Amino acid sequence: MKILIKNGRVLNPATGTDEMLDVLVEDGIVKKMEKQIREEAERIIEAAKEEADSKKKIALVEAKDEIHKSRTELEKEIKERRNELSRQERRIQQ
Repeated sequence: MKILIKNGRVLNPATGTDEMLDVLVEDGIVKKMEKQIREEAERIIEAAKEEADSKKKIALVEAKDEIHKSRTELEKEIKERRNELSRQERRIQQ
């Protein structure tokens, strides 16, 4: 079975390779690693698109976490201010 991975990040510390390449895998063995492989394969994986989708999901989760954190901090601050106002009102009424 031939699998073509398009625009995947290839890292190889032994050769110092760190670049975006197409990788052709045939029967579990890497046959080619080039900038643009134009060959038929039973399965084509768009690695760059999948990586972008993954990064987008991570960014969305991080943004939601930041919103939640900000909301929690603001609610705490509002509660503290209300308590302070209540204390001041009680002092004035005495």
